[in-house]
Amino acid sequence: MNNIITLDKTIEVTRKLHEVFTYVSEFSRIEQWDPAVAKASKLSSGKPGVGSRYQIDMKAGFSLYYEIIEFEANKRLLMTVDSKLFTAVEEIVFTTTDTDTDTDTDTGTKVRYIANFNFPAPVAIISRLNPGVMDRVGNTALEGLRKALEDNFTAPKASKVLAVADKLILPGVWRFTRLNKRGQSHFK
Repeated sequence: MNNIITLDKTIEVTRKLHEVFTYVSEFSRIEQWDPAVAKASKLSSGKPGVGSRYQIDMKAGFSLYYEIIEFEANKRLLMTVDSKLFTAVEEIVFTTTDTDTDTDTDTGTKVRYIANFNFPAPVAIISRLNPGVMDRVGNTALEGLRKALEDNFTAPKASKVLAVADKLILPGVWRFTRLNKRGQSHFK
């Protein structure tokens, strides 16, 4: 029996392709968009490229070890994944979706995530009996990526207390710069 489970998901965002690629290729940023990730660390030095390695600590209590094995700037990442629970090969493909005809610049990007997970036989059987679990994991991660890339979050509103405090900062700053900590003037 084949123990490979494949996920193939695609999102589209309104952001330039090179910006999307730059953000995703620094894979330690995964903790900013995948809610299942507790912490992500880059284990290698330098810019992302072939040989870059990452440790991804999952909230479920295990770690994933990624290594970029193919790197085509602004086009594609191919990574191996190793963990106690499974191994995988993950490919992320980037393509332009929209071009502004007035300026001839790319304005949209499609991100396609293809992962082939190799689970031990018992886990593969359970995954096949309940395919919705893997689908939800993939959908949740990619929806988080879409939100991070679209970066159109509403700014938080200041509370009334903060608004009043902001108005009182200037008199406080003026007093602090005019007087030392004992309340004596520096200017005599």
